[in-house]
Amino acid sequence: MKFKTLLWYQLDDETKLEYATSMTGIGKVELNGQSVSEKRGVAHESHSFNYNGSSYVLSLWPQSNAFSMGYSIELLKDDKRILLSGDEKKKSSSGSAILRLAAFLAIGVLLGITFGYFLNK
Repeated sequence: MKFKTLLWYQLDDETKLEYATSMTGIGKVELNGQSVSEKRGVAHESHSFNYNGSSYVLSLWPQSNAFSMGYSIELLKDDKRILLSGDEKKKSSSGSAILRLAAFLAIGVLLGITFGYFLNK
C-alpha cells in the first residue's frame, strides 16, 4: 500500500514523528520509521500512543470554510498542545446540531416538492 506523508514533526529528543495516509483511508503514525499507530478514519481520526514515558494524541479533522479545504492537525503531549496546524476544533452544541438537521430536512422537503411538481406536469 502506498502512503502519502501529510505531517513531519521533530520531537524534543530529535525523534522524527511522521503521519501518512493512503488512498484507502488508512492513516499511520511512525516514530523514526517504526509504526506506532494505524487506523482507518472517516472525517475525524485520532491516534494515541506512548513514547518515552509520555502519552501522545495526534488528531485530524476536516477543515472546510469559504476560503480553504483540507485538514486540521493537532498533536498533544500529556494533554498539552505542542502542535496545531489549521483551525481549532469547534464545540458543537446540541442546538446547532438540531438546527442543521432541520435545515437539511427543509431543503429535502423543498427539493421533493419541486421534483414532484415538475414530474407531474
